[in-house]
Amino acid sequence: MDVKKGIIGGLAAGVMAGIVAWIVGMLLTLAGLWGITEPIPSELFPSTTYLLMGSIVLGVIFGVVFGIIYAMLYPSILGKDLSKGLCYGFLIWIIKDIAAAAYMFAGWQAGFMALDFLVVGLPMWLVYGAVLATVYEKLP
Repeated sequence: MDVKKGIIGGLAAGVMAGIVAWIVGMLLTLAGLWGITEPIPSELFPSTTYLLMGSIVLGVIFGVVFGIIYAMLYPSILGKDLSKGLCYGFLIWIIKDIAAAAYMFAGWQAGFMALDFLVVGLPMWLVYGAVLATVYEKLP
């Protein structure tokens, strides 16, 4: 178990995952997936810079946590190298985002948030897993 590699890989992967989440979220907003048909007044919507920074900060925080868990579970994760990271990212998505989406939809009737967890979460966590595994394998 190499926790240091997990932390460094988690930092790098968290930054990338935060950027991916921001990009996917913005693209899906522009495509109208969220059902927003009217322009949102700028005073009600945070700036894109604020959203990007928030995504990166949260990506780094969760990236380090999940990087440490990756280091601890490394021998038992299916696959090798990149496929190991993709498997881990997919596992995080299943456990974290599907559970959160179910809770948001059933408990709060917040379909918008549930959809966000499912649609934005999958590419975000797959990129996270790929970057984490790549960095983890490259570190001595």
